[in-house]
Amino acid sequence: MTVADLMNHVINDGIESVLANEIRPEKRRGGVAGFNFCRGIITLEEFESLLRGRHLTEESLRWVGVTECNKDDYWEYRTATAQMEWCYEILRVACHKYPLSAKAVMKYQSVLEKVDGTVTS
Repeated sequence: MTVADLMNHVINDGIESVLANEIRPEKRRGGVAGFNFCRGIITLEEFESLLRGRHLTEESLRWVGVTECNKDDYWEYRTATAQMEWCYEILRVACHKYPLSAKAVMKYQSVLEKVDGTVTS
């Protein structure tokens, strides 16, 4: 299995999970968008660059405050970022980098077991 194949499995599973479990419309939209933003990203560097930009935008949204920022827009954006962080975590595992969460290691293993293969770059 290539890294692209791995990411496609993670993205598709993630979208399915969001659609099945998220009831808040803004988080549902953000979750699906976040996974879709990850399509075609297969390097840690691409993810890190993208996430840096998103984190800066989130920081500015928090500074604006809830009185000037639409809360639904913030949560849609934040949820999208969280799903992108999830994909990044699993890619870290695939690239043999120190994982930040055990859950990412378990998801990586479940994808490998599902397709009964190994990941190559």
